[in-house]
Amino acid sequence: MTVLSDDQLSSFRRNGYVKIKQAVLDDHCEAAVDAIWDFLGKSPDEPETWYGPPSGLDELAHGQFAGMVNLYQHQALWDNRQHPDVYEAFNQLLGESDLWVSLDRCNMTPPRREEYPEYSSSFIHWDVDTSPLPERPVSEQGTSAIPFGVQGVLYLEDTTEEMGGFQCVPELYRELDEWVQNAPEDRDPYEPDFDDQYEIESIPGERGDLVIWDSLLAHGNGHNESNRPRLAQYISMFPAQPSDEGTRQNRIESWQKQQAPAEERRDPRDREAQRYERAELSGLGERLLGIERWED
Repeated sequence: MTVLSDDQLSSFRRNGYVKIKQAVLDDHCEAAVDAIWDFLGKSPDEPETWYGPPSGLDELAHGQFAGMVNLYQHQALWDNRQHPDVYEAFNQLLGESDLWVSLDRCNMTPPRREEYPEYSSSFIHWDVDTSPLPERPVSEQGTSAIPFGVQGVLYLEDTTEEMGGFQCVPELYRELDEWVQNAPEDRDPYEPDFDDQYEIESIPGERGDLVIWDSLLAHGNGHNESNRPRLAQYISMFPAQPSDEGTRQNRIESWQKQQAPAEERRDPRDREAQRYERAELSGLGERLLGIERWED
């Protein structure tokens, strides 16, 4: 089974990202949306609740200014992570079948309002150190067709350009090696400073669309200038690390205890464990988490 066409793979190599239409079913997305609103203790029909800390907290949660929601282990999120088409897309791009899925959080970015300046966030960055550029894997054909690493975001609701969703700089990606060579030595390796040299492109999408990008593609979120919140789930995959028993056990424990992975910020309310049942995993999901090993 293949999810990505040759044209999509070629576009990914050129632009650094690809969008898979309707990678996840509407009802799966709707379940994730409901989970986010319930976790936050807010209502999609009451705009006055979109701002301020989650229910039960006195201050904004970590990353909330950028729309981040510290929900990790809900069944709805796992249903999207272990969707066969989602796995196959990462399999094709990475050229690797033995994968682990990231235990990432979600996003709910409300519209920008003057009275809530803390929610006004727009940025372009890399999540990897680009000083120097990481060595890119080489395919059997001798070309750098395989990305250094990939990241992904699932659109849980229709997202227009004005809603401040995923944005990126494909032209910089195409010229990255040359740009890095000519950039000042003291440049920020995580935040590119290119002034107006390159155009930032906003990538709209429909509910269920999955965008996957090369980690060396400068990217970020824009301002939400609409009248509706933007909702999304972050999903990425990477080669399994079966020999790293510590990491494997930490991943399994975070699923068992229904909390954030050890390296992430945990919800001080422990709302996931207290409010939801532990997520059930499919056979694919067990391998993507690390409970079952791919060679078994």
